[in-house]
Amino acid sequence: MRKFLIFQIDTPTPKQIEIAQTRGIELIHVGNINGYTEDDEALETLVKQQAAEGVITNDALLASRFTSLGIPVGVFQKGCVSMEWEPVNIQPVHLWVFEPKKSANI
Repeated sequence: MRKFLIFQIDTPTPKQIEIAQTRGIELIHVGNINGYTEDDEALETLVKQQAAEGVITNDALLASRFTSLGIPVGVFQKGCVSMEWEPVNIQPVHLWVFEPKKSANI
């Protein structure tokens, strides 16, 4: 099981945990962080301290910064899971994981 830090205010929902487990990922909730104020060293240290392989965030800035550090990034895709006559119910439906590409020496 791969460990991924999840950056969001609320603890992961049962559906997020279920979807992550189907991908072989254990979620470690660390709360929310500000991608504008943390430096790269602090972001790397946070991942290393938790012995994590990657992160999950819906914040585009954080996703970009972690990817540039060579750290895998996951994003939950959300979708409407209610029937036409029911109130709208938006839930996670898939977990996309983006692995950093190894750069070639050109």
